Amino acid sequence: EVVCEEKHMGSRAVIALLLVLAASLGASCDDAAASSLKRVYRIDSCAATIDGNKITIIASGATATGGWSNAQLHQRRAPHGEKNILVFELVATPPLPKKAVVQTLVPVSAKLSMRVPHGSIKQIEIDAEMNSSIAQVIGR
Repeated sequence: EVVCEEKHMGSRAVIALLLVLAASLGASCDDAAASSLKRVYRIDSCAATIDGNKITIIASGATATGGWSNAQLHQRRAPHGEKNILVFELVATPPLPKKAVVQTLVPVSAKLSMRVPHGSIKQIEIDAEMNSSIAQVIGR
């Protein structure tokens, strides 16, 4: 019976080790997915509205090929001394390198609502790979 207990405890240790390895691989995949976001090809339009202490930003653009997913706006630091502007990048997850995709511009869009970081936001800037777009903030 002592041998069975040792074997059973050994199985538990192996299962615990496998669970730890699986969790760390999952975290690595999540980190890799987050770091794989790239700027989309271009910005076509953007808009921003403030309602109370909430700003909503909408951006539309295009990727250079099909297969992109998960379009989102990522906030960047405004240029030094610029206090009345919020700067974002329109980013998305590109297709896998060997995946067959359509070779044409494909529309993408993203929307972000967030608390206004400070009270005097007058405009937003959205950056893409080939261009940028600036819009006046509506509201307030």
